[in-house]
Amino acid sequence: MSLLQSENIENFEWAFRKFQEFMNFKQKIDPEIIITDEDSSMITAIEKVFPETKYQLCCWHKSQNFKKH
Repeated sequence: MSLLQSENIENFEWAFRKFQEFMNFKQKIDPEIIITDEDSSMITAIEKVFPETKYQLCCWHKSQNFKKH
């Protein structure tokens, strides 16, 4: 977990790289999937730091989008 000063690409990249450093101590293991709230900055950072990782909108956000449309 980390607290970010703002939700921009640079801060998300920093958080993901720190996570990557922590998780890849002995070998490179990136997440297979990341659940997101469809924040465009977060998605851009995921694509940069974890290019092979898929991302998906969480169920709660999906239901909220369904209700709106």
